[in-house]
Amino acid sequence: MSSDIITSIITTLSGFIQMKFQSETFSPFDTHPRIMFSFLSVISVYGVVEFLAHQRHSKPTGNILNNAENNVNNAILKIGLVKETRHNLGALACIFLLYILSLPFLGG
Repeated sequence: MSSDIITSIITTLSGFIQMKFQSETFSPFDTHPRIMFSFLSVISVYGVVEFLAHQRHSKPTGNILNNAENNVNNAILKIGLVKETRHNLGALACIFLLYILSLPFLGG
């Protein structure tokens, strides 16, 4: 549920950034390369963590290697690390996009 909210916020902010830069001759990658690289890194890790979170709900296949992998994933999920990391990465991605949108107001 919270991942759907974060995904919709990121999609909306990305749309705003696209509208902001559509009439310009430069892109956010030209004006804010470090922020965009950080955003792409965070969103990539977010995707991996989201994948791990959904692996929890997968059915075991009976294969020994798959069962061992599921046990490792379930152990990580029991700690709550994946859930907290997912929320923090989603929030950080939103902050990066908001920073790009708000730079003219902040004097940047």
